[in-house]
Amino acid sequence: MPWKESYPMDEKVEFISCYLEGEWSMAELCREFSIGRKTGYKLVRRYFDDGVEGLKDRSGAQCS
Repeated sequence: MPWKESYPMDEKVEFISCYLEGEWSMAELCREFSIGRKTGYKLVRRYFDDGVEGLKDRSGAQCS
């Protein structure tokens, strides 16, 4: 059986989908997705602020 191919954006969308279902606590959901709660809350905030676009990777570089 081949390995399931996974992409970060797909995982983020799945995380948000599970969050919106409301059946998991944030701690349970973050454990399931192997991320920290800080990251989980950050993803939720970005989703509510900017929709799916907010889940895209952002560069850490600052423009000057």
